[in-house]
Amino acid sequence: MAMGAIVMLLDACSWAVAGTIITAKLARVDFLSIATSRSVFGFLFVFPAMFVLGAQADLWGMSFHTMWQLVVGGLVAYVLAEPGYVLSLGLLGLTRGYTVVIGLFSLFSYVFPAVFLGEPIGLQEALGGVVIIVGVYIVALYGRRRPLRVGEERGEPLASSGDHGPRCRRWLSRSRRRSGGGLRPISGGSGLTEAVAPGPSSSVRIPGTPIRLSRILLGSLVALLTAIAWAGDTTLLRAIADPFDASAVAVIQIAPGALVIALVLLVIRRGRVFQGAFTPRAGLVLGLTGAATTGLGTILLVFAIGEIGPGPVAVLFAMSTIFAMPLSAIVLKERVTIWGVLGAAVAVGGVALLAL
Repeated sequence: MAMGAIVMLLDACSWAVAGTIITAKLARVDFLSIATSRSVFGFLFVFPAMFVLGAQADLWGMSFHTMWQLVVGGLVAYVLAEPGYVLSLGLLGLTRGYTVVIGLFSLFSYVFPAVFLGEPIGLQEALGGVVIIVGVYIVALYGRRRPLRVGEERGEPLASSGDHGPRCRRWLSRSRRRSGGGLRPISGGSGLTEAVAPGPSSSVRIPGTPIRLSRILLGSLVALLTAIAWAGDTTLLRAIADPFDASAVAVIQIAPGALVIALVLLVIRRGRVFQGAFTPRAGLVLGLTGAATTGLGTILLVFAIGEIGPGPVAVLFAMSTIFAMPLSAIVLKERVTIWGVLGAAVAVGGVALLAL
């Protein structure tokens, strides 16, 4: 039992570290490039792992009915939810974006089985859901201080929205040149980016459309849809994946999603994958986060469930929101408030009520 808890805590830490790396890179690299790297490297990890674990017989033994359901769930999880997760970190920053996604995912992971699989929900589970929503609400609205603009700390006159000053204009010009063509990156919440980027209440354009929404509203909507997609896939796995080894299931799920999202990136970039700040080295670093979380994390999750059960696993994984907070403050220079810490603690408490 102790080994299962240790493994799950390591998995939670790896997700927090990966989220920190992703958020830092989002200042210059677009979310689709990051999501593609993570999905492709996730597949490159689980495919050989399946043979190392001797689970290939489970893959060959799956019925077509099981396979097509796993493929559909994988497309939702890796073509829609994975880019949505990365985009929510870019819009909200690590402190808020990560807590909102994980908190809502934990909530829907209990609601959906009750709705679609007939699993019962008692008073404790209902109370836990309310507590999670309260914690997520606190973090989303009050989790981070308003970012300082250039000159504010030194008491200098603030630049108007149309003029950041010569130094900021030079920095923005260099940043745009590094970002290259195609999709533009969205601020990931680092202190450097926030110094010149609009605050969380400013409007941003929905990628691929002319529609503009406030940053916090768009980020919250993306986080909500991401949590729904992930929880939907988790519910599907709970219903049909139990007889099979986790690595074989992961191969069926990740392979189609990684292929589709890679093709989408190739079409958008007209065959040139690496552009601007998205270099082969950046792709390798970001891909390793996918191998650690999407790949190895899936196998560790299944092992921990077998050792300590799904309830304690959910609580231990939700602890990753707590691990992410000091990383966001130290590495990304996000200005976390006491309300952010309190809200994350409340959300984890809600997960505990659901799981225990």
